[in-house]
Amino acid sequence: MIALKILLGILIFVLFLLCLKLTIRIGYSDKVTVSAGILGIMLQVLPKKKKAIKLKQYSYKNYQKLLEEDQKQKVKEAQNKLKKEDKKKKNAESKKQDKQKKLPPEEATDAPSSIRVIIRIAGKILERFFGILYVKIVRMHITVGGKDAASAALTYAAISQSVSYLMELISCKTRFKRIGKTEITVYPDFLLETVKADICIIFQIRLIEIIGVGLYALWHYIREKNAMTPKTT
Repeated sequence: MIALKILLGILIFVLFLLCLKLTIRIGYSDKVTVSAGILGIMLQVLPKKKKAIKLKQYSYKNYQKLLEEDQKQKVKEAQNKLKKEDKKKKNAESKKQDKQKKLPPEEATDAPSSIRVIIRIAGKILERFFGILYVKIVRMHITVGGKDAASAALTYAAISQSVSYLMELISCKTRFKRIGKTEITVYPDFLLETVKADICIIFQIRLIEIIGVGLYALWHYIREKNAMTPKTT
């Protein structure tokens, strides 16, 4: 009974973990920021945090260690160069021997059909993946400028149209949500010479759904592979 209770507890814990949502937050203002996490615990992925400078690193002992490591690295580099030269000589000799021996021609493969199968499977996987993806728009403010009024107007038209297409695609193909009174705005500013943006988007997906997409892809791959193999009577 105790063993069954332990197994049930482990299974419940695993199911709980699989039902959690993996959150990825992507933002852009002056630079791209990416953070990921679970249960509100977020870790910054990009940009990487700079390591704090410690005064202990600048001691005389550490300086001696750095010199020793530098010398060891130089010795390793010299050894690696010698190994590479030996490999090049051996490869040149083996190529000469291979040229002398004529190999039989390889059987022709049906490359176009395999490429079509890969594209078909990739399309189904992407459709399935985007169908279970949660997308939340926190903010999207874009200010469009240009070198002159004409270029600013053309850039504004292109960006506003692209944003409308993007929002239509997200709302149709994903589980789209707006947070609160989020505004998605694209403004022209003829005094600016560049385009400025303040964007924050959150993507969420359950871990069990990621496994489901993987199994879905594997099933389609096996199905397409069996369909490609010729049937014997």
